[in-house]
Amino acid sequence: MSASKLQQSGEVRIGQSLLMKEDKFVVERKKTVFQSLQKLKIHCSKDAVPNIALLGSGGGQRAMVALLGSLVQLDKAGLLDCILYLSGVSGSTWCMASLYKEPNWSTKLETVKNKIIERLNGPAVSWGDAFDKLKEYYRKHIFSLTDIWAVMVVTEFVKEIDKHTLTDQWDHLSKDPFPIYTVIDKHCKQQGDGDPWFEISPHEAGYSLTGAFVGTSHFGSQFHKGSKKKHQPEMDMLYLQALCGSALADEEEIKKFLWEKIKGFLDHLHLHKKHKQMGKSKAMKDPLAEKFYQVLIDLVDTNLFVLNGNDPSVLDQSLRATLNDDIEPWINNYETLQGLYSPEMITDHRMAAWDMTLLIQPMGGEVRIAHSLNTKEEEFVVKRREIVFQSLNKINIHCNKDEVPNIALLGSGGGQRAMVGLLGSLVQLKKAGLLDCILYLSGVSGSTWCMASLYQEPDWSTKLDNVKDKIIKRLSGPEVSWEDAFAKLKKYYYGKDIFSLTDIWAVMAVTTYVKEIDECKLSEQRDQHSKDPFPIYTVIDKQCKQRKDNKDSWFEVSPHEAGYSLTGAFVGNSSFSSQFDNGSKQKLQPEIDMLYLQDLGGGEHQLIFPTEKLDLTDKQAAELYMKQYTEDVCNDLRLQFRSWPFDKLETWRKNYRTFQDPYSAEMIADLMEVAGKNISNNTEKLKKQIQAVVG
Repeated sequence: MSASKLQQSGEVRIGQSLLMKEDKFVVERKKTVFQSLQKLKIHCSKDAVPNIALLGSGGGQRAMVALLGSLVQLDKAGLLDCILYLSGVSGSTWCMASLYKEPNWSTKLETVKNKIIERLNGPAVSWGDAFDKLKEYYRKHIFSLTDIWAVMVVTEFVKEIDKHTLTDQWDHLSKDPFPIYTVIDKHCKQQGDGDPWFEISPHEAGYSLTGAFVGTSHFGSQFHKGSKKKHQPEMDMLYLQALCGSALADEEEIKKFLWEKIKGFLDHLHLHKKHKQMGKSKAMKDPLAEKFYQVLIDLVDTNLFVLNGNDPSVLDQSLRATLNDDIEPWINNYETLQGLYSPEMITDHRMAAWDMTLLIQPMGGEVRIAHSLNTKEEEFVVKRREIVFQSLNKINIHCNKDEVPNIALLGSGGGQRAMVGLLGSLVQLKKAGLLDCILYLSGVSGSTWCMASLYQEPDWSTKLDNVKDKIIKRLSGPEVSWEDAFAKLKKYYYGKDIFSLTDIWAVMAVTTYVKEIDECKLSEQRDQHSKDPFPIYTVIDKQCKQRKDNKDSWFEVSPHEAGYSLTGAFVGNSSFSSQFDNGSKQKLQPEIDMLYLQDLGGGEHQLIFPTEKLDLTDKQAAELYMKQYTEDVCNDLRLQFRSWPFDKLETWRKNYRTFQDPYSAEMIADLMEVAGKNISNNTEKLKKQIQAVVG
């Protein structure tokens, strides 16, 4: 199969030759380069035109503005059309994305430059548009920190949400350098055993040193052994800029930066909610909403304090004060020496005491090491097979009772898309008489949201139409109120030793889509579903998956136990989340509820390319050339540094640091000028270097 057909079919192309489309482009582009060299009085034959690439460095908005300034000056010097490839990483790709939106931008660079600078000096992306984009990303099969980085960080600097895709640029490349966006594969770089540089062009994406590529429209889809197994939509340019723009940044600085952005987002959300309340003629301030907001802000500030090396104890006091506001009235109302309790007080106190039983459950619980089924599950399977046997006979599939197959339905991930998709599939399976043929029902991510809704109803499979209508009515109904969300957040905060971002995400994100706070426990389903498939909720153990150390990355949670099925290690699910040591429970934690479980079951990124490095065809020559080239460059730099004003250099480094607010119009103009001077001061050196290559 040809390379182009491989790309169209979604196959991985293994090879270090250029793709046919890129090869054709290079032939045509070299004609432009040849003419440009002639104008500069650099003469060579048409078959000896050098491959000249301009490589943009990283550095956020500093790199974005500096590359633009450099290109403008290269155009003025007549050098821009000598460039065959334009490549960048991090902030340089932000500049490239802006340029390549304009067909044949290099022929009208002054106009394109003014358009870009006008946008950079203009208003920021609105919170409403940013939030809509974040929701759009959340509906993807895989939602990660890169999506958040794209919406909350990249948009702040590029001042737009670019929904185009890289393949949209295919027909815009007749007069511009060929663009290559580069990403650093962090895992390969850290481990030192693979190709760390990943390249993305309008035609294909992959590892150039290794020689493994897929068509750009398929980049992001799931591959296995060189073939596409699950298609995902092509990423847009905003996401691509985030993918290229965070690899080189300092992780601690990224954490600080993101927490600051989360704080700003919460501030905006808080004001938005207040305006909505005012519009509905409600009180201007909802006390519970104010408390909820204050708790979230204190949690964000706590993270910032720790990251900056400050003592967060004052924030801990603020958190406890806010969360304890509702406890003080209880202390006052239920004093030891007072009159008899009223019936209402007795009822309230009994309910509160019932909630506290979660924290005083008896100790116990050992880890079960085995690959056999749990006794309770085994008993269920025997009974369920009777139903499967009868169902198979009804659809004229005959077998002996001891030959009944183990049929499982596996729900995919994908947020609310997967939730609704699984529900629709089950309804149709019921109509086709196939639902009762299923022994196990399993899911991950959004599929678990559907499962959680179904298994709230005992024997749901016998009344699926009614259950379906009930679920759809809820999903079409109002959101969870601030009051209920705040109360749930307090329960998570006080009810466990460890309070994490998962708790916040469950309350703020999952409830947005499932439209409820499901406080039921999985163990409560044990005796309610004699006529339904056996449910298994799956979670990906991210650490095991990333380490690739042959550990079991799939974690399963059923009504009876939770654990690693391949490894064969389980605990009773009422003990899941408690602390264990050497197979025995050491510290009890309350069983997680279904809301938390639905959040825990989210998906994660898949690795889609092989990392085995192939030998270069002429590696020794390439290394020799790079050694000679870098030595020449270093010699030139030494000569320049002798007269460089280092006091100004330090000032520029401070003023144009990577992590800061967007540049002012004056800062952009100054940086454009300096970047241009860097080219104009070295134009003759650049020509000399090109002449040396031509010979």
